[in-house]
Amino acid sequence: MNNLKWVFLKLTKGCPFRCTYCSVPQVDPQFAGFPIERGLRELEFLCRLGARHVAFYDDALLYQPHRILLPFLDAVIKRGFQVTFHTPNAMNARFITKELAERLVTAGFRTFFLGFESNAYEWQRKTGGQGLLARTRSCDR
Repeated sequence: MNNLKWVFLKLTKGCPFRCTYCSVPQVDPQFAGFPIERGLRELEFLCRLGARHVAFYDDALLYQPHRILLPFLDAVIKRGFQVTFHTPNAMNARFITKELAERLVTAGFRTFFLGFESNAYEWQRKTGGQGLLARTRSCDR
């Protein structure tokens, strides 16, 4: 079973945003990060099966990066995983910092999709759009 090339991995469940047009809060109402070791064990297992490309389908991958994503990336870099990471779900561009972008690339991220829902503040306010929350709470530390 070592011809497995593409896999997906999730570091979180749910979404902290409450956008009216999104079903995630209905399906999984609580946002939470999984333990970092869980994600690392899963990644190690998938690599042993031959995975070389890992896609993240987290709805808020960049949310609270110092608590969730950055520790994961640091461990990936330290352990020397030889995989390429991709983000087919759009990441919230407002959460990207220079430090985070550098760490993403160092860890092996090669495909980045960034989401931009609207620059209409009133529409974001009415729908709970991500940009509104990001405006008031840039990167949680």
